[in-house]
Amino acid sequence: FFQAEDGIRDVERSRGLGDVYKRQTWCGACMMEMNKIPDEIIKRFKGKDFVLLAISRGELQEVVQKKMSTLKKKNINFPVGLDTDKSIYSKYAKEQIPRNFVIDRQGKISYASIGYPSEGLQELVGKIDELLH
Repeated sequence: FFQAEDGIRDVERSRGLGDVYKRQTWCGACMMEMNKIPDEIIKRFKGKDFVLLAISRGELQEVVQKKMSTLKKKNINFPVGLDTDKSIYSKYAKEQIPRNFVIDRQGKISYASIGYPSEGLQELVGKIDELLH
């Protein structure tokens, strides 16, 4: 686990394109997305100039660790940042999750979404693909 602010700073300064992914483990739509991330995002963009930062909003590390341990048993495993006091989230939004933000190589938000659409992660994947090419 890492503190979200440090992870975001890392993408903005040195790592290139990134998706900042705001979640909570009790959120049904968030969990639906988390189940899709390995196949639709992590595997697809492996080896590319892309970083996924999943950030848990307002939850304690122990809660997030427990949920991620459960997901790991289903081969769903990726780093999760902690925003326990919602200080990062409050810079980008007031309410509603899940949220996805694609940050381009210049550190600008080039895509943002709210909720889990019926078409899944297709639009998000398309935007990442577009920015990588």
